[in-house]
This record gives sequence, structure tokens and C-alpha cells, in this order.
Amino acid sequence: IIAQKLSGSNNIYNSSIANRKGFTLLLSSSTDVNYVPIHGHVVSGSSELFVTGSMKRGQFNHVAMVCDRENELGQLKLYVNGTLISDSEKLKIGTFNSQNHDFLIGSGSAFFTNNREHVVETGATFSGSIDELRFFHEARTQKQIDLYRFKSIFQDNKLGLYYKFNEPTGTLGNSESSSIN
Repeated sequence: IIAQKLSGSNNIYNSSIANRKGFTLLLSSSTDVNYVPIHGHVVSGSSELFVTGSMKRGQFNHVAMVCDRENELGQLKLYVNGTLISDSEKLKIGTFNSQNHDFLIGSGSAFFTNNREHVVETGATFSGSIDELRFFHEARTQKQIDLYRFKSIFQDNKLGLYYKFNEPTGTLGNSESSSIN
């Protein structure tokens, strides 16, 4: 799991699909020495948006997952290095209602999809480096993603969470902003 915020149970042994709401961005294991699969999920009860693609191993990759909820319909988009590599179908997706639930980064938490194709068992932690994590309260355009992927960003009303991960030691990052409800 790279990043996850879910409400409801998401344990594959005790799951209540109707209560699951939130998002997950994860890498899955692969024997390919050049590329690693990346998946994005947004769930609201039994509705699920899903994107998948791959990115090159052994180099810095900029990843952006965008949930665009235009006119009651949601669509998930996955960008790697400024290029759109996957987009989901459009469907009605409800609210997340995950204000009182943990936002996990690099966790070993369980995750499963409605069709159980992409399962991450508890204990499968992220192995890699994260330079920054930004969470916006708006759907970023491809132009915005490409323009700002190598630039510092400053607080504004649409930036809900910003971790720079610049600490020389330790396990926690300091957020420049911390509202992702």
C-alpha cells in the first residue's frame, strides 16, 4: 500500500462491502525486473473505480491518482510521470465519510477489491522511497500535474495534505497541511 484511507472494515476475513468507502493506491508484487504494477481504487459501498498500469523500477516516478467527480459521476485517472496511463469507467460514486479513520502511508494493512482480483494481505508493506505526498480537494488536470510535479507547492484552499518527507531520520513526516476529510 502506498497510500490508503478507508472507512468500514477492509479485512478480507471480516469484510462489509456496504460500509467500505475511501481510496487506495498500491503496488503489487511482480517478477518483472524492469516494471512494477501500480493500481488505484476508489470504493463507496459496492461501487468501485479501478485503474491499473505499470512504472519503471529503479528510478524516481511521479505518480498521480485523480478522482474526478463531475456531474454525479466519478472517474479515476492514473498518471505516471505526467502521462495518463489508465482511466476508469464513469459511474456514480458516493461520499467517503472517512473523517475518523486513519490515513495510511506505506502500511501493511489489508486491502481487497470487490471482485477480489487485487488482494493485499496484512503485513505487505511498501518498500521504496516517497519524496512527497500531496492530497488535493479537487480533480487536478493533466496540465496541472505536469506543471507542478517537480515544483514546490504552497498552502492553498484546495491542498488538503502535503508531506515533504525531508526529515533526515525517523518514521513520521511533518505535514504542511493536514485536512483530508
